[in-house]
Amino acid sequence: MIIIFPNQPAALRATPFFVEEAGLGCWVQSEDEALLIQGERRLSYRYALHIPSQTRGHAPLLPEQIAAFEAAAYSIGLNDISQATGFWTLENGVLQEEPLRIAWSEEQVDAEALRALARRVLLESDQEAVAIEVAGRVEVVRD
Repeated sequence: MIIIFPNQPAALRATPFFVEEAGLGCWVQSEDEALLIQGERRLSYRYALHIPSQTRGHAPLLPEQIAAFEAAAYSIGLNDISQATGFWTLENGVLQEEPLRIAWSEEQVDAEALRALARRVLLESDQEAVAIEVAGRVEVVRD
C-alpha cells in the first residue's frame, strides 16, 4: 500500500522519508495505520529501481553511469522511467533531498535480478543504500 500525500508539507509532517514522483506526487509505502489516514491509499504492484543522481559524498554521477543503470533496468523489464526526488530527514533534523530516476514496470520482473541490479548500483555509485520496489513493497538494499 502506498500513501499519497497532498503536498510536501503534509508528507514531512507524516514521515521522515518519502518520494516525490512525477505523475504520482509525494508518497511513501507503509502499512502503518497512523500514516494510512493522512493521505490517499493506493495499492501498488509495481517493480522498480530507484536510481540515484549522486554518490554518498554528494558528487554527481556521470550521465553515462545513469544511462547504463537505466539500460540495465530496461534489460530486466523495467520499461518506464519517472523523474523523482527522494527526501529523508537526518538524525540532526536536516532534510536531505536527491533527484532520482525511477525505472519501473507494472509487469512482474525477476525479483532476484532486480536485487542484483540494486547491489550493482549500490557499489558503482558509492551509495549507503538503494531502494527497490518488489510487487509494490519497498525494499532497501544496503552495503
